[in-house]
Amino acid sequence: MAGQRTEKTKHAGIYRVHRRGCQGGRCKCPERYQATVYDPQTDKLVRKHFDGLRQAKVWRTELMNAAN
Repeated sequence: MAGQRTEKTKHAGIYRVHRRGCQGGRCKCPERYQATVYDPQTDKLVRKHFDGLRQAKVWRTELMNAAN
């Protein structure tokens, strides 16, 4: 998703994704979030996009617990 801008949230590993060309701040972008988790088995960062913050938090928590 080249050209999109992300901003940190107060939740570790979860970022707000803005539309291409958006400057951020108080914008009219739809709420989209990207959750990231490091997978030590594949040595890669796994990312997934969600329409809601709660969905992103649940997915990230499940993957973090599965890795342990």
